[in-house]
Amino acid sequence: MKKILIASIALILPSVILSSSLNIKNINDDEWNVKFELPSIYIDMDVIKLEDGYMILTGSDIWLTKLDKRGNLIWEKCVSSGNRELPATIVELEDGFAIGGYAERVDNDLFLIKTDKSGDLLWRKTYGKKGVAEFGGRVIKVRGGFLLVGEQADIFWVLKVDEEGNEIWNRTFFEKGKEWGEGCDALEIEDGYLLLGLCYSNGRIGLVKVDENGNEIWNKTYSRGAYEGDATIIKIEDGYLIGGWGELGSFLLKIDKEGNIIWYNNYLGGSIFFKDIGEVEDGYTAVGYWQIKNIGGFDILLLKVDKDTGYPIWYKNFGGRDDDFGYRLLIENKSYLIFGQYGKRGPQRGKGVMIKCADYAPPEINITRPKENYLYIFDREIMPYDYTFVIGKITIEAEVYNPSNAIIKRIEFYIDRIREYTYEPVKILYSPPYQWTVDIPLHGWITLTAGLYYGDAEGVVGVRKDMRIIKLI
Repeated sequence: MKKILIASIALILPSVILSSSLNIKNINDDEWNVKFELPSIYIDMDVIKLEDGYMILTGSDIWLTKLDKRGNLIWEKCVSSGNRELPATIVELEDGFAIGGYAERVDNDLFLIKTDKSGDLLWRKTYGKKGVAEFGGRVIKVRGGFLLVGEQADIFWVLKVDEEGNEIWNRTFFEKGKEWGEGCDALEIEDGYLLLGLCYSNGRIGLVKVDENGNEIWNKTYSRGAYEGDATIIKIEDGYLIGGWGELGSFLLKIDKEGNIIWYNNYLGGSIFFKDIGEVEDGYTAVGYWQIKNIGGFDILLLKVDKDTGYPIWYKNFGGRDDDFGYRLLIENKSYLIFGQYGKRGPQRGKGVMIKCADYAPPEINITRPKENYLYIFDREIMPYDYTFVIGKITIEAEVYNPSNAIIKRIEFYIDRIREYTYEPVKILYSPPYQWTVDIPLHGWITLTAGLYYGDAEGVVGVRKDMRIIKLI
């Protein structure tokens, strides 16, 4: 009998990080972090690899951006009809591209668009019932056409269309009590399709196996404990991996080919969103964004977990003081290629970012002075106290633990007051010893943040310390 492992994992606990068995030699070779302008971005993006680069799909209108292999712009083009179309996914065809999504008009119809290789529109089809709202529109290329996955009137909805966009069949699933809110993804398998959905009313994941005509063979449901979110499914060596997010955190679910659970982990500890997943030789990976070990808002997250347990091996952050979001992950030659949005501040539109990083555990940083729950007067450590209390000047010290020998770029320090958030560092140190003396020109409670940047991928590890300051004149 297979052992089933179901667990909740707090990623903020260092005790769950497993040591990596990989050779770390030359880990900093061929890493990079490239930022580029995007004509439009709305919550998400999709990316596919091409022979000569990458195609990025973004919107609140439909924009195609073609980049070369190092992130340089080749061309960009809008293929929207002007009806506030929200694209979900793009797939490459022999003679062009297919794009799926939905339009934010009265009935919110799903759409399928085909373009040629230059991004010029060939045809557009819409699907839906009059007076009924449809959402989603993720497109999957299958034998003989496409699947479109979404929701119709809060029901898990899937369509199969031929290569010209003509409907072949149209099905809804898990209709009892109308409790299923969203179809999320689909996967073509040898004898049919696996269809993945989420339930809004009871927080469950639904997986349906159907034949090529859409007839149900079996269905499984898995408890998730979250009432909104998104999910995706991929084929792995010994079954399937489902990953996604909900209001209580993110999850990875490993199942066998019959849908039986091998292990199921919820990853807790803060606002964490898995947007894409993948498989490497010695683990599984997830990319998204979160607010743990960051130095500001959301950071791009890359997580690697053990294949047998789902426990974290390592996780990396990328970003700065603004909000940064990871959306798509490609795995190339044992390196990770992350696509996302960088530097979003309030209503400001962020830039696109393309990050290539190697497979190694990140360094760690701690603020070792002032100590937690100690009183300092004029830079002298006086005694333990109820909280960290500093009177007058103080020498701040940080310590770096770097078992992978990553290139340490710099440490940035920030000082924030309640409701006063700063975007520029007050101090940058480029080499050890990482210490500096400051007479903080503030009274009251502050947060001291240290951000350690490492590698040419510009990974970052953050740490914070709250303290009370009294400045003597």
